[in-house]
Formats: sequence, C-alpha cells, structure tokens
Amino acid sequence: MDVYSSHSYIFAIPLIIYSLGVDAFKYVMAALCGLGLLIGMAVIFTTILFIFTSTTSMILYALLCLSVLYIMSNIIWIFITFSTSNKSKNTILQ
Repeated sequence: MDVYSSHSYIFAIPLIIYSLGVDAFKYVMAALCGLGLLIGMAVIFTTILFIFTSTTSMILYALLCLSVLYIMSNIIWIFITFSTSNKSKNTILQ
C-alpha cells in the first residue's frame, strides 16, 4: 500500500465519526487536510527543484502529477467535511 492510498483512510475514519454526530471531528478533518496540503506542496516544491537542477526523468514528472492529485484530494476532503450540514447528518443516523 502506498502513501497516497493509506492517507485517504486517515481522512475516512474522522469523517465517519463526524457523520455519526461528533461535531469536533470537523476540526480534526480540517487539521488533517491542512497537514496534507503542506506535505503535498513540499513534495511539489522539491520535485520542481529536482526537475530544474538535474537531468529530468519520467519518474519526476510522475511524482509531480501524483502530488498535484494528492493536493486535489485534500481540497476535495475539505469541501466534503465543511459541506455536510446537520440536516444530512440527521438523515444518516435515522
């Protein structure tokens, strides 16, 4: 299992707990998404430095693309977390 797929499970567990009615997990999700965004931006910055300073290879471009997708998934998780309302949460519990 690679880092990118295991990181999604880290977001899924607090989202499930939040959907069960624990409102504090919205902020746990926000903190995890923020951490994920910082990690993704650091990987992109480092990859771009390697592309410009060394001989370019397809692995660096693949890493760059995966990092962009990783950041996009974090942004999607932020929207999922903050778009769930109390009304939709109550329908999940009933």
